Amino acid sequence: MDGRGLVAKSIDGAVFAAWLAAYAVLLATGAYTDFLRPALWPILVGAGTMLAAFLATLALRQRPAPRDGWLARLVRAGLLLLPLAYLLAARGEILGSYAYGKRALAGGGLSATGRPLATTAAVPDDEPTAALDLDQIWEGGQRLCGRRVVTEGMVFLDASVPEGFFVLFRFVMICCAADVQPIGVYVRHADAAKMEPDAWACVTGRIGTMEVAGEEVPALDAEKVETIPRPGNPYLYP
Repeated sequence: MDGRGLVAKSIDGAVFAAWLAAYAVLLATGAYTDFLRPALWPILVGAGTMLAAFLATLALRQRPAPRDGWLARLVRAGLLLLPLAYLLAARGEILGSYAYGKRALAGGGLSATGRPLATTAAVPDDEPTAALDLDQIWEGGQRLCGRRVVTEGMVFLDASVPEGFFVLFRFVMICCAADVQPIGVYVRHADAAKMEPDAWACVTGRIGTMEVAGEEVPALDAEKVETIPRPGNPYLYP
């Protein structure tokens, strides 16, 4: 193998090795869950196995001198490494208020209109407080009205949110970050205006209903709101 062939082989090998190392780090640290459903970890294992096979084949086989120059090959390698640079730079970042506002508005489900939050004391006061995720509150519908619950999410506030309320939201992930769907409930709280957007909060309160975009949806009448650290799994998985 001449010098040009060795340079080409080294560049290609560096690209394969970089991606293989990135997959290993994402799996070892669990950081892949920022953009992929946890149950889909075998996809990364399979991709890493294929990269290892490509790297081994590249190291063992002899190859003729490349027709293109080393500069063109470096440019192609750089393009292949760009997504890797983004993956590493975006570690620990999740979708927040900005994405929620954009996606909720796109679905026509953000502005609250019509009658205010209404609760029905259909459940005795000594009923145990139920720990529910936001998607469970939505799925429960009217049968949960009046129940005292505790739930967690991120805070959304903007001009579309009525005075005295904030939105507690999360994203539901089916497969990956590209298909997440926003889910949120309005929370009535005396200090709603003081809430910090994108902060994580734990809310204890009674489930009621209010009208949003012409549809009756669940909401919360808060009894206690606490700021909490970001949970290990920020997304919900149906």
